[in-house]
Amino acid sequence: MISSFLSYDEELLNSAYANVSLIADKAWTFDKEDPFQKLNQSLSIQNYKLTAKYRENGTYRTKSVRDVIPNSRLASYGNYEYNEDRESVYKSDDNSSPVSLPNFCWTEVTEPWMLPEVEKHFAWLTSGGVARSSRELLAFYT
Repeated sequence: MISSFLSYDEELLNSAYANVSLIADKAWTFDKEDPFQKLNQSLSIQNYKLTAKYRENGTYRTKSVRDVIPNSRLASYGNYEYNEDRESVYKSDDNSSPVSLPNFCWTEVTEPWMLPEVEKHFAWLTSGGVARSSRELLAFYT
């Protein structure tokens, strides 16, 4: 297992391997010549040898998106290969300084709450303690 998050396929395979190991165990059988148990023993031994070979060689399968970011949109679309080099392009360094934008002035930015219409409406709403009728509100907006 590469990541702490298992993909659906890995969970399914782990469950299947656990079932094979359980059925292959001689402690759970009453018939010593059970062909189903013998087949599971053979499968369990093959799986053990294959896993040992991969551990010995240090080879592993490539990470998938579901392994690394299981709840992402991309993971919901499919189990695509995860590319470390490409992902490093998107990650920002914690030590990097913020990027400055050339020719940018905060006074040029007009937020919606800074518009004159909003200020006028706010002044109208806060003037006097009288409740506004729907007719007054309708007249104000037209």
